[in-house]
Amino acid sequence: MTGVAVFSNYHIVKYILCPLIVLLSSLSTNAQTALFDSLHSSLKEATSDSVKQLLLMDLAWEYSLSNVDTAEYYAKEGIRLAQSRSNERDLASSREMLAIVYDIRGSIEQAVKLFLEVATYYEDQKSYGDLSSTYNNIGTLFFNNNDIDKADEYFVKSMEIDVLRGDSLGVASSMINLASIANRRGDYESAYLYLLRGKRIIGRKPDLWTKRAIYEALGSNHLYKENYDSGAWYFEALLPMSRKSGDKNSELSCTIGLVMSYMGKEDFSQAEKYFQEAEKISVEYADAYQKRNLKGVGSDLFARIGNYEKAYQYLQLHAVAMDSITSNERIDKINELELKYQSEQREKEIAELEIENQKAENQRNILILASGFVILAAVFLIVLLKARTKSNQVIAKSLGEKETLLKEIHHRVKNNLQVISSLLSLQSRYIEDEVAQEAVNEGQNRVKSMALIHQKLYQNDNLMGVEVLDYVQNLTSALRSTYGITSEKVEVNYDVEALNIDVDTIIPIGLILNELISNSFKHAFPDERTGSLIIGLKQKEKTLELTVKDDGVGTTKDVEKSDSFGMRMIRSLAMKLEAEVSYDFSSGSSAVLSITNYKLV
Repeated sequence: MTGVAVFSNYHIVKYILCPLIVLLSSLSTNAQTALFDSLHSSLKEATSDSVKQLLLMDLAWEYSLSNVDTAEYYAKEGIRLAQSRSNERDLASSREMLAIVYDIRGSIEQAVKLFLEVATYYEDQKSYGDLSSTYNNIGTLFFNNNDIDKADEYFVKSMEIDVLRGDSLGVASSMINLASIANRRGDYESAYLYLLRGKRIIGRKPDLWTKRAIYEALGSNHLYKENYDSGAWYFEALLPMSRKSGDKNSELSCTIGLVMSYMGKEDFSQAEKYFQEAEKISVEYADAYQKRNLKGVGSDLFARIGNYEKAYQYLQLHAVAMDSITSNERIDKINELELKYQSEQREKEIAELEIENQKAENQRNILILASGFVILAAVFLIVLLKARTKSNQVIAKSLGEKETLLKEIHHRVKNNLQVISSLLSLQSRYIEDEVAQEAVNEGQNRVKSMALIHQKLYQNDNLMGVEVLDYVQNLTSALRSTYGITSEKVEVNYDVEALNIDVDTIIPIGLILNELISNSFKHAFPDERTGSLIIGLKQKEKTLELTVKDDGVGTTKDVEKSDSFGMRMIRSLAMKLEAEVSYDFSSGSSAVLSITNYKLV
C-alpha cells in the first residue's frame, strides 16, 4: 500500500497534502514561467530588504516544485539576507524553507536538524501558530520515513496547540493526519471516524484544498479496507478537480490511487493505462517519496500482469529509493537528532529551574551567612572547573564519534551511488537505441563523478573538503578508461592549485568537469587525430577560475544556446556557483568558468 494523504503546513502555502499530494503546483507550465519571470524581475527592482526576503522565499518555494538545486540557492540567499539584517524571525522562516527543500530532495538528516532548530526558536519566542506549523512539518517527515509513532506524537502536539488557539482548520487538518496514522496501523474504522470529525469541523462548504484532502483521505481509507470500487469513486471524483486547477502533484496522487484501485478490481488494462499517465507526470513533478511509491506500485502491477522483467526493474528502482530515503541507518540518525532535541529541551527546563533555585539560595545565604560568601565562591569555582574538565572530555569523545559517523555516511553514500551506477549499466544492456544508450552511459559517468567525491571524503582525515588536484586526476583517469583514450592519443596537462574545496562546491564543479572532459574525449580528436588537453583550477583574487582547453577540431555550433542536457546542466550548476561561463573555439575548444560562490576548507 502506498502513502495516504497527510496535511503539512509547509511555510509558504499552508495545508498542502502529502505524501500523495506532496507539493503545491497549481499553475500551468506557461503560468509558472510567467510567475518566475515576474518574481525575478521584482527581486531585481526591490529596494526594501523585507520585500527581498519575501521574494527569495517565494522563489525558493516555486523552484522546489521543479529545480531543487535552484530552490536551495534561493533559500540560502534568504538565510544570508536575514543574517545580514540580524532578523531572527526571518532567519527562522528561511531555515524552515531550506528544511522543506532538503525534505523534498530526500536529505532527511539535514531537514530534521533544521526543523528542530526552528521549533526551538518558536518555542523560545512563544510563537505558537508557527510552532504548530513546524510540528506538523516534522510529523509529516516522520510519516514519510515510516516512523509512525514519532509522526503521531508531533501531529498530536500540533493539534493541541491549534485547539488552544481556536484554529478550526488546523484541528481539522490534524484529524486527517491522525486518520493517516490509523490507516497505516491497520485501524481503518478509527481512521474513518477521524475523517468524519474533520469533515464536521470544516463544515458543509470546505475550500477546494480541504475538499481534495478529504476526498483523497477517504479514497485511501477505502483502498486500505479493500473497498476498491469506493476508492476508485473518490479518486475519479478528485481527478477532474486536480486537472482543472493545474495541480500536477494532486493529479499524480489521484492517478496512483486509480492504479491501485483498478489493480484491486483486477482490471489490469485500466491500471496500466493510469500507471503510464502517472509516470509521465512524475518525470517533472514528483519528489523522492512520490517516485519511491510509484516504483513500488509499478513492480506490483507488472508482477500481477505477468511481465516479470519489468516488475524486477521497478523492484530494483524501488529498493534503491527505499535505501536512500528510509534505510535503517537513516531512521536511526533521524531518531538520534530528535532525541537530542528533546534532551536539550529538558535540559533547558532543568537549567531554568536551577537558576531560580540558585537565586533563592543566594538570597538566603546573603541574609543569613554573609561571611560565608567567599567560601561558597571558592567551592563554586572548584565545581565549575571540574564540570568544565568533564564537559571537555565529553565534547572530545562526541567529536570523535561524529567524525566516525560522518565517514560512515560518506561511505554509504558512495556505495548507494555505485548501486545506481550499476543499475544504469544493467539497464543500458537492454537499450538498442544508440542515442538512448549514450544518454544512460553519460548519466552513469555523472554518478561516478559524485561517488568519487564521497570516496575521497571518507578516505581522508579532512571530512569537509576534497583535495582538488588528486580528485581531478582520478576523474580524468576514469573518463580515459570509459572512452578508451590513451595517453599517446591525448596528452593531459594539469594546472591545478593545491586547494581543499568544500563538498558543496566540489560536487557541481565535478559534474561540470565531467561534461567538459567527456566532450573533449568524444569530439575533439576524431579518427587518428592526436592532441593535448589542459585542465586548470586556480584561485584568482575573490574568484575560482576553472579552465578546460583542448587543441582539437573545435566546433561551429553555438554551444551557449545549445539545448542539450549537458549544456543545460552546466548552465544550471554555473548559476548555483554564481559563475560566468565563456567559450572560445578559435583554436580548438576552450571553456572558462569564473566562480564567485565557493568555499575552501
